[in-house]
Amino acid sequence: MPSSIERIDVLVIGAHPDDAEIGAGGFLLAAKNRGYRTGIVCISDGSAGASGDVSQRKREAENAAFVLKIDALHFLGMEDLHIPFERTAELIEKLLVEMRPGLILTHSPDDWHPDHRLVWQIVDAAWALANRRSRHGEDRIERPRMLQFSTDVLRAHKPALLVDISAFAEEKQKALSCHASQSEIVKNVLAFNALWGASIGALYAEPFFTPEPLVLTSSLGLLEKL
Repeated sequence: MPSSIERIDVLVIGAHPDDAEIGAGGFLLAAKNRGYRTGIVCISDGSAGASGDVSQRKREAENAAFVLKIDALHFLGMEDLHIPFERTAELIEKLLVEMRPGLILTHSPDDWHPDHRLVWQIVDAAWALANRRSRHGEDRIERPRMLQFSTDVLRAHKPALLVDISAFAEEKQKALSCHASQSEIVKNVLAFNALWGASIGALYAEPFFTPEPLVLTSSLGLLEKL
């Protein structure tokens, strides 16, 4: 699994080792299918999860990333439920400047899990720091497009957009199945996706939310080949 820092088009930043797959696994597969470079940053070690130790959860995440054909996978190794804000924001800031993603996907601030809500705040702060000329000069990043995903069915609000992932549902399920230690959590993810898919006449869809208005490209999309 490649892990060296390089330019990434679509970057998912998750709190725990399975969050990227749950919230945006289909999106990552769709983006990869269109030729975009994709990456995942996992902030915590997952040590407070339902089961599984740190080494197992990292191994599961690596296996899932292989299924998703991820180009870059980074583990920050922060302690689950004790993520330090300032230190983590600095690390994410550094990664954003080096990876320069065109689109960032991360947690919704409305999720029930405190780590998810905190990670949204960290990412929001990190990109603002990465944008500052006083910190990075000409290497500062432009204001990125951002989407939020929810891993919480009960608290999910009306999404700003839905992405049809029907063509990638089988691969997403394979990635989810890599997280055997979290089987009780990941087993119903596609059922959640099926509910949103039915609302647009598709088999499966992933819901996303926006912290601010998004500007479409000239081809009326969120992404363009960089």
